[in-house]
Amino acid sequence: LTEGAPLATMFSGTTVANYGAGWDTTDGVLMRLDQVMRNRPDLLFLLIGINDLSYDHSVQHITQNIEEIVSRLQINLPGTDVYVISILPAFPDWTASIRDINTHLSIRAVDQGYTFIDLNSALRSNTGSLREEFTTDGLHLNEMGYGIWRQVLGDCVVKGCNTVVPSAANEKPPT
Repeated sequence: LTEGAPLATMFSGTTVANYGAGWDTTDGVLMRLDQVMRNRPDLLFLLIGINDLSYDHSVQHITQNIEEIVSRLQINLPGTDVYVISILPAFPDWTASIRDINTHLSIRAVDQGYTFIDLNSALRSNTGSLREEFTTDGLHLNEMGYGIWRQVLGDCVVKGCNTVVPSAANEKPPT
């Protein structure tokens, strides 16, 4: 999702480095986190976890790894603002896990000192999956989906944001 994002176009006028890697997992990010930290970014946006579900990793495994990633970033990059982006909607079988992960991440944001950005609810259908008009295959975003990503994250990428962007955790699950 991140690897294919046209970030330089989406956020023109801003220097953007994209460390997204196809089929990456939270374990993979933990293994290569030093690559990212070497660049000492001012702002860091983390969107990871969907591929973990395809490898049958548990909600607990995913949330613990994301918390470990954030913790390492905060220790090694104390001047970097860290933003954790919700896992995006995907296949119906994953809806409950995605909701649980996003709820956990939104609740932990204050305690762990990161900003949680809820991109999920902007892209989610009323069945909990990714809305058809935003995807090429039910998982990956198309140009219109990336346009929504740009709308939701735009101000934070350009100026930074210091408030939690509204969370799907406060919503009832889709019926």
